[in-house]
Amino acid sequence: MQNNAKAMQNLDQNKGVLIRTPLLSDWRAGGESGITFKEIQSDGQWDRFLPTGERQRNASFDFFACVSFSALNVIEMLMNRMMSYQQFNQENLLWLRDNGYFDENGKFNLSDRFTAKMSGTTHAGNYLTAVGDSIRNHGVVPEKDWPTTEALTEWDLYYSEIPQEIKCKALEFRKRFEAKYEWVLIGTPSMALLKSHLKQSPLQLATATCSPWNTDEIIAGCGFATNHGTVLYGYTKDYWKDFDSYNPWCKKFANDYGIAWALKYVIGEREPVLPKETKFEYTFINKIRFGERSEDVVALQTLLKIDGVFPKAVDCTGYYGSITQKAVLDFCKKYKVASTSELDYVNGRWCGTKTLAELNKQIKLLK
Repeated sequence: MQNNAKAMQNLDQNKGVLIRTPLLSDWRAGGESGITFKEIQSDGQWDRFLPTGERQRNASFDFFACVSFSALNVIEMLMNRMMSYQQFNQENLLWLRDNGYFDENGKFNLSDRFTAKMSGTTHAGNYLTAVGDSIRNHGVVPEKDWPTTEALTEWDLYYSEIPQEIKCKALEFRKRFEAKYEWVLIGTPSMALLKSHLKQSPLQLATATCSPWNTDEIIAGCGFATNHGTVLYGYTKDYWKDFDSYNPWCKKFANDYGIAWALKYVIGEREPVLPKETKFEYTFINKIRFGERSEDVVALQTLLKIDGVFPKAVDCTGYYGSITQKAVLDFCKKYKVASTSELDYVNGRWCGTKTLAELNKQIKLLK
């Protein structure tokens, strides 16, 4: 009873998630993003693809790595689904098998310890985007290559330096697979958005650990604190389905649970590098302005991407946001569309007569 009481008292303590206001450059669902929304799991239920449960602590101490555990649980679910639907090409599938990415249960199992270290986890935890950037830039390795064991009895052992050959394997994974993330919720709850985006991916959450936490019963909401990272993997009419890094792995959040921060990942095989596509046909007629969402903006982003001033990693979403604004400004300066003072005044916020003329000119030069 004393141990249970102590556990209850510690429910409000930070388990390793840090929250900060997203940057203007962060990808957000519905805006300029590297992720095009696509329904792949139409019922929004990811039960079939749950990974092997793993605790974010051993008998000695807590790793404060819930952000890494939850992010990798999302990646594992996505890749378990790809495996189930035979969506890997043969070369990548053989490489994954030969390099130990499947565990004894036949599921993807990635090293949480590796990502926790590579993403810079501290005694206070980590930020969702820091872990996301590490997955994107450093890659991931199998659990067996950099495992969590009971022998890791202190912080410096768990977070010890990683051998270079293991880092190289992670980079090989990155060469074969591309992971992307975007914000779905940034401080404001929305059941509709959660249910919608579950059709594309499980969602990484930052929420409170409401009491009683270690239970199979439905857990009532206790506000919008953010002390722990978990994964939303589905819902029923009575509760949200949550996958955790503490037992029991599968928890039930009441419909009133305080979910206000959610990040979505997608992952896929990288396409072979093909010769640069230069064929493009379009005629710009109407002025295009910041904040607009239209087919004209899709064409604008496509041409700017061909020209090299629009980031390749960002999809042509058709929304004229800050990324498109900067690309338009760079395009106008590159081709001296107007005087420096005029370009500085407009600052890429719209495509007027002069810019449209230059866009159409560049299209003709592509033919």
